[in-house]
Amino acid sequence: MYAIRVVLQPDRWASRTAQQLCAVASERIRLDAQPGVEHVSLVASRHRVLAMTFVMAADLWEAEQLAASAWAEWLDRSWLDGWRLASCAADLALGVWAVQASIMPDGGMSGVG
Repeated sequence: MYAIRVVLQPDRWASRTAQQLCAVASERIRLDAQPGVEHVSLVASRHRVLAMTFVMAADLWEAEQLAASAWAEWLDRSWLDGWRLASCAADLALGVWAVQASIMPDGGMSGVG
């Protein structure tokens, strides 16, 4: 599984704030499953939404492609009107953290920051 960091930004005519978008999009994304996407975690900030997109794929390149494709589909939906994809790339720090956590003998998180 790969963690892909997606950043969404509003266009000038966006009718929803970042907080409103997160409230609406969480359930809609869950109901509108896209290939390879296992989970999406949305976090609103003042002028953008961070969407950590967790993807099952054979490699990092495929994971980024699947995430970008999923977000292209979702951004075509009316419930995401006025929002656009600002970036879509692997979150390597989260990947390193996950690998370190998975090899700890006790399953603990010591040494992981």
